[in-house]
Amino acid sequence: MGDNTNTDVDVATPPPPPPQALPQVSFQPQIYPQPQQISAQVTLQPPLSRRGHGPGLILVVDHYALLEASEKHLDPPPLVKWAEEGFAVCQVMVPGKVGDGGEFPLEKAMEALRGCAGCDRAKFGVICRFYCSLLRSLGL
Repeated sequence: MGDNTNTDVDVATPPPPPPQALPQVSFQPQIYPQPQQISAQVTLQPPLSRRGHGPGLILVVDHYALLEASEKHLDPPPLVKWAEEGFAVCQVMVPGKVGDGGEFPLEKAMEALRGCAGCDRAKFGVICRFYCSLLRSLGL
């Protein structure tokens, strides 16, 4: 049988150094701000983006709108959805019936956004999202 010596190996060349260990990166999950209840009708949600600040948005919704998270829907509630897009959102709930009383608290919403550290400007966008009581009574 043959000789077990390998003549192709150069023993004078040192082996390559071991690969360097990658630096340890500590991952700390970002803590996002919780919504702030300004009044019974007004809720302020600072942006839920990595930037932590963005333009102001006033979201006007019907008092009877379904605004809770649901397993039936993939989208989050409107307040969370717009905050995840980087807006400082102030949600204003308006009464669906005259008998419910209450004011239209738009000025209170604008004051809350002006005082929010995550809101970039004093100008705001407004989105109105109403579910008309008449449509509900018709079953639509």
